[in-house]
Amino acid sequence: MLQNWLAALQAEGKSACTRNHYLRAVKAFTKWLVQDGRAKADVLTHLAGVNAKSDRRRVRRTLAEKDLAGLVAAAAEGETFRGISGTDRAMLYRVALLTGLRAHELGSLTPRSFDLKLRTVTVAAAYSKRRREDVLPLRRDLVAALRTWVGLRPARRPLWPGSWSNVAARMLRVDLDEAKIPYQDASGAYFDFHALRHQFISDLAASGAHPKEAQVLARHSTISLTMDRYTHLTALDAASALDGLPMFAHQFAHGSGNHGNSLATTGTHRQRSDDDASRDAVEGKARFRGKKGWRRHPDSNRGSRICNPLP
Repeated sequence: MLQNWLAALQAEGKSACTRNHYLRAVKAFTKWLVQDGRAKADVLTHLAGVNAKSDRRRVRRTLAEKDLAGLVAAAAEGETFRGISGTDRAMLYRVALLTGLRAHELGSLTPRSFDLKLRTVTVAAAYSKRRREDVLPLRRDLVAALRTWVGLRPARRPLWPGSWSNVAARMLRVDLDEAKIPYQDASGAYFDFHALRHQFISDLAASGAHPKEAQVLARHSTISLTMDRYTHLTALDAASALDGLPMFAHQFAHGSGNHGNSLATTGTHRQRSDDDASRDAVEGKARFRGKKGWRRHPDSNRGSRICNPLP
């Protein structure tokens, strides 16, 4: 019967992602029945979801830094939308771009959600997608902007009140039009409100953040979701990773007469010594391969870089 219902949903035009969501909810219920002793066996264990990648309904894209700055500037000068002034929308977009928070999470924030001394923002469990309290770090420049903007607002009232989150894509589209940025580009990819979250995660990856750091900041259950679904990088974006490869050209600059010395330099004509292996083991602990080439491991004494999607 469940399979027939899922088939009916497909006939109605529901996406694979939506059908998988419903299936997971029902399977969670039958699993609880067994765990609570209300059923002897889980009859839905054998059912698996469908491949959501084969049925993507909306492909999102990211914007260049100058376009993001133009979007924020256009919003700041825009008219009020659903009770949200242009200035407030500009701050909303900045917070979204630098935290990756979703529309309904942003709509829940009050001045009390921010600890500007510790530079954090807290999303209550009732509004977090994973239903637990989330505490996220804030960048210093955003804290400085929020300090003035948040200062005189009632502590318990939402900073962005009203029903705007139900039509967030429509609101963003108004500001995109003013900034002369297409909502949907020639390839069919969209820049809607949720694309701000994609932008945040993609900028983290482009900045050289470790994949695990990006996963933690995105609050994703799996690293594959962070890297595959939310990260939008082209080959040109990743080109700087080539800078981390070994440099060979200068070793052959003086002609073939130095070929033997070059081989000695690269170590291709001799066996590796114990000292070589020990040195590589130490270096391996201190660095890893990231989007921007080799950089130090986050457990070492150098901190990671922070993305800068907006000036």
